[in-house]
Amino acid sequence: MTKIKKGYWVVNYIAILDSEKLKAYREIGFPAVLAAGGKAIIRSVAEETHENGVVQPTTVIEFKNLQTALTCFHSKEYQSAIKLGAGGFVRDFRIIEGV
Repeated sequence: MTKIKKGYWVVNYIAILDSEKLKAYREIGFPAVLAAGGKAIIRSVAEETHENGVVQPTTVIEFKNLQTALTCFHSKEYQSAIKLGAGGFVRDFRIIEGV
Protein backbone atom coordinates (compact mmCIF):
# COMPACT_ATOMS: atom_id res chain seq x y z
CA MET A 1 0.00 0.00 0.00
CA THR A 2 1.42 3.38 -1.04
CA LYS A 3 1.39 6.05 1.62
CA ILE A 4 0.14 9.42 0.37
CA LYS A 5 2.59 12.13 1.36
CA LYS A 6 1.22 15.32 2.86
CA GLY A 7 1.76 18.73 1.29
CA TYR A 8 3.03 21.72 3.24
CA TRP A 9 3.27 25.45 2.92
CA VAL A 10 6.35 26.72 4.73
CA VAL A 11 6.21 30.49 4.99
CA ASN A 12 8.78 32.76 6.63
CA TYR A 13 7.82 36.40 7.06
CA ILE A 14 10.97 38.37 6.30
CA ALA A 15 9.36 41.77 6.86
CA ILE A 16 5.95 43.15 7.83
CA LEU A 17 5.57 46.46 6.01
CA ASP A 18 1.88 47.23 6.57
CA SER A 19 -0.02 45.48 9.36
CA GLU A 20 -3.41 46.51 7.90
CA LYS A 21 -2.63 44.80 4.60
CA LEU A 22 -1.45 41.73 6.49
CA LYS A 23 -4.73 41.71 8.42
CA ALA A 24 -6.76 42.03 5.18
CA TYR A 25 -4.77 39.16 3.64
CA ARG A 26 -5.38 36.92 6.67
CA GLU A 27 -9.13 37.66 6.74
CA ILE A 28 -9.51 36.16 3.25
CA GLY A 29 -6.48 33.86 3.08
CA PHE A 30 -6.98 31.80 6.21
CA PRO A 31 -10.60 30.86 5.40
CA ALA A 32 -9.42 29.81 1.90
CA VAL A 33 -6.80 27.56 3.51
CA LEU A 34 -9.34 26.05 5.89
CA ALA A 35 -11.80 25.44 3.05
CA ALA A 36 -9.08 23.44 1.25
CA GLY A 37 -8.54 21.31 4.35
CA GLY A 38 -5.37 23.11 5.39
CA LYS A 39 -4.34 23.00 9.03
CA ALA A 40 -1.91 25.44 10.66
CA ILE A 41 0.62 23.31 12.54
CA ILE A 42 3.13 26.10 13.25
CA ARG A 43 2.51 29.84 13.67
CA SER A 44 5.36 31.11 15.77
CA VAL A 45 8.83 32.57 15.96
CA ALA A 46 11.86 30.32 16.44
CA GLU A 47 12.99 29.83 20.03
CA GLU A 48 16.52 29.22 18.79
CA THR A 49 18.26 29.42 15.43
CA HIS A 50 21.44 27.78 14.15
CA GLU A 51 23.59 27.77 11.01
CA ASN A 52 22.60 31.18 9.64
CA GLY A 53 19.05 30.87 10.97
CA VAL A 54 17.00 34.04 11.27
CA VAL A 55 14.44 34.80 13.96
CA GLN A 56 11.28 35.61 12.02
CA PRO A 57 7.63 34.61 12.11
CA THR A 58 7.11 31.22 10.48
CA THR A 59 3.89 29.49 9.46
CA VAL A 60 3.57 25.87 8.39
CA ILE A 61 0.27 24.70 6.91
CA GLU A 62 -0.38 20.99 6.37
CA PHE A 63 -2.58 19.65 3.55
CA LYS A 64 -3.68 16.09 2.80
CA ASN A 65 -1.28 15.96 -0.18
CA LEU A 66 0.93 18.09 -2.40
CA GLN A 67 -1.72 18.58 -5.08
CA THR A 68 -4.16 20.01 -2.53
CA ALA A 69 -1.48 22.43 -1.30
CA LEU A 70 -0.79 23.58 -4.86
CA THR A 71 -4.48 23.84 -5.76
CA CYS A 72 -5.20 25.95 -2.69
CA PHE A 73 -2.34 28.33 -3.45
CA HIS A 74 -3.54 28.85 -7.03
CA SER A 75 -7.23 29.09 -6.10
CA LYS A 76 -9.19 32.23 -6.89
CA GLU A 77 -9.93 32.74 -3.20
CA TYR A 78 -6.32 32.54 -2.06
CA GLN A 79 -5.04 34.66 -4.94
CA SER A 80 -7.60 37.32 -3.96
CA ALA A 81 -6.08 37.33 -0.48
CA ILE A 82 -2.59 37.76 -1.92
CA LYS A 83 -3.78 40.76 -3.92
CA LEU A 84 -5.27 42.34 -0.78
CA GLY A 85 -1.97 41.92 1.03
CA ALA A 86 0.24 43.13 -1.81
CA GLY A 87 2.95 45.43 -0.47
CA GLY A 88 2.14 44.59 3.13
CA PHE A 89 4.80 41.96 3.73
CA VAL A 90 7.80 40.17 2.27
CA ARG A 91 7.82 36.37 2.54
CA ASP A 92 9.82 33.30 1.66
CA PHE A 93 6.98 30.97 0.60
CA ARG A 94 7.63 27.31 -0.24
CA ILE A 95 5.27 24.48 -1.14
CA ILE A 96 6.83 21.16 -0.18
CA GLU A 97 5.91 17.49 -0.24
CA GLY A 98 6.38 15.64 3.06
CA VAL A 99 8.22 12.38 3.55
